[in-house]
Amino acid sequence: DAAEVAARIQLRNADSKHHTGDVRLTIRDAAGAEVTKSQTRTSAGGWRPGLVDDGEMRLTIPNPRPWDGARDPYLYSLTAELIERGKVIDSVTQSFGVRNFRFDANEGFFLNGKHLPLRGVSRHQDRAGRGWALTRADHAEDMALIKEMGANTVRHAHYQHADEWSEEADKAGMIVWAEAPFVTT
Repeated sequence: DAAEVAARIQLRNADSKHHTGDVRLTIRDAAGAEVTKSQTRTSAGGWRPGLVDDGEMRLTIPNPRPWDGARDPYLYSLTAELIERGKVIDSVTQSFGVRNFRFDANEGFFLNGKHLPLRGVSRHQDRAGRGWALTRADHAEDMALIKEMGANTVRHAHYQHADEWSEEADKAGMIVWAEAPFVTT
């Protein structure tokens, strides 16, 4: 019936003066319509990090539409704005999907309560002549090739991949296994 979104907010004041303002969070649906928002007062002393309300703000999405893999990769967006004296001085927007998943040793993977067989590939983020420095178009081309193969899951090969790749995966409805870089002891 509802989804609770917890946003961790960290502020770093690079100025020597103490600053006071507001943090405003706004969640929008895929069409850009406002779903919910919250605002809180905050302050940060000079030259040190400050946290807002213990670093976390919570918002509720009533009757959320689930991100359902390739069937319906529905995404919301959350925008965090830092406001001082009525003016937005910084902001960041992050897309996300509302979903639940589980693994069962005997039955496999379940997304939003439905069994989903995983068929996938492993991906290294590199190209001949470019190495690691891929463009947004390179990421999109890789995703198109993976979708054309009929895959619905991607394993990141050995390291975290670029944010642009994660955005492509979310939009395409790919189940992603992201690895921490641990190769030897």
